This record gives sequence, C-alpha cells and structure tokens, in this order.
Amino acid sequence: MCLSRFGVFMERKCGELGYFGDARRAAMGTNVIERVMETGSLVIRKLGCDRAGEMAVHRFLKAPSVTTEEMIDIRHGELRRGMPTRLFWRL
Repeated sequence: MCLSRFGVFMERKCGELGYFGDARRAAMGTNVIERVMETGSLVIRKLGCDRAGEMAVHRFLKAPSVTTEEMIDIRHGELRRGMPTRLFWRL
C-alpha cells in the first residue's frame, strides 16, 4: 500500500519484474519476462518481434527508474517467500 498525492491509500500493482514507479513500466517488465520465456532468448531484437517492439524494450531498459536492484529485490523476495520463480533467475 502507498499513499497517493490525494491522501488516499492505493495498492500498487507490481509486475513480475518490478514496479519501477509506474504501472505502465511494471506491465512492460512483465511483457519482457513473458517474451524471454516464449523465445528463450535475451536478444532485444528477438524480444521485440519488430522494430517498434525492439524500440519499446530499449526505452524500457533505458528508463532511469528501471533498475537492476529493483528487479533483483523482487525476484529475491519471491524466492524467500517460496513463490514459484522462473528458471533463468538464479540468485
């Protein structure tokens, strides 16, 4: 739960990879994870499918609020709580 600027408590929706300060970035992080699992690749060109998708992945990864620390914290928290996690995230 977090306090919004209007003084109302809101539940923040965290994607599979993190929240990154914005629900749209959280959704993009989830899309990236899903594409990695579908393609079995970490190559951005393959994750994006086409030029627009490739640029979307680049913009997501270049955003200042998207940090490896948050990604690792989210995945590590899932491991500690015993939640199922993807095979490629080994900490």
